[in-house]
Amino acid sequence: MSIILRNVSKRFGKVVAVNNVSFAVHPGEVTGLLGPNGAGKTTTVRLISGFLTPSSGVIEVNGATCSRDSIDVRRQIGYLPEDNPLYHDMTVVEHLVFIAGLQGVPKGDRNRRVKEIVDLFDLWPGRHMNIGKLSRGYRKRVGLAQTLVHNPKILIFDEPTTGLDPNQIIEFRRFINELGREKTVIYCSHNLAEVQAICSRVVIMNKGRTLSDAAIGTLQQEFQRGMQYFVTIEPPDASTSPEAMRNILQNVRIFKDVTSIEPGWHDERRRSFYVDAVQGSDVVKELFAMCVSNSWTLVDVQRRSVKIEDIFHQLTSTDLS
Repeated sequence: MSIILRNVSKRFGKVVAVNNVSFAVHPGEVTGLLGPNGAGKTTTVRLISGFLTPSSGVIEVNGATCSRDSIDVRRQIGYLPEDNPLYHDMTVVEHLVFIAGLQGVPKGDRNRRVKEIVDLFDLWPGRHMNIGKLSRGYRKRVGLAQTLVHNPKILIFDEPTTGLDPNQIIEFRRFINELGREKTVIYCSHNLAEVQAICSRVVIMNKGRTLSDAAIGTLQQEFQRGMQYFVTIEPPDASTSPEAMRNILQNVRIFKDVTSIEPGWHDERRRSFYVDAVQGSDVVKELFAMCVSNSWTLVDVQRRSVKIEDIFHQLTSTDLS
């Protein structure tokens, strides 16, 4: 079930929260929606989920228009907002049965479906406790359960791992990867490492606009700065300065630029550098020959890959318009 946004804008008075945004999300992929605070991410997912209506533009879910077919569209969506709204005076089971009813689960199927969800999120020990008495992490799991109780085809998560412990986060990542094989998933998070681990593609927003919409691998290739390597070398003499070694590295014909890494990153004798090399050159061979000629030990050579954090920072920090 695909989601398509075409030239969508949302204004609150004179404030333009979402400005002419267009992108599509398809089944079988987990799409990360990224951006700094105030970028328009939450407003965008509220528009998709039917909590808000666009000021202009069109949102389609599987061919249905959100503004015209709002109820039908919302039945297909499971949305977990960042603030995790729950009825604190209900027990876990009461709450999930109530939400299942609101979402149109047939009355004869509700208890069975709730049991499946309680088992899935390991809510059995606290199923008869009032939600208001549960820990923050436990309440987050109840929120995740209510998002899935009606087995929606589209899932929208806004900061879903806030409040979960490390083991629960690992399990949740595995769970999202499984869901992403058959459902349409939008994943909003400030945790960029988590997005890189879970999502197949990202939409990066800032100031209400989309700055990028691409597969993570495509973005990494686009922002890869030539051939950059992380190099660690150990000289025989601990008194050899990083600056002296950098000067020697800089004279190697294939190296365009060499940057010393702060001493705190390595031990007393080992020195680490970022090395920018000429495209297509044999970096390991040249490094090995240089180390042999200087009686140095080549400890490590790694091609430096671009992380989603690097791309995010570069795009959002240069978007000054």
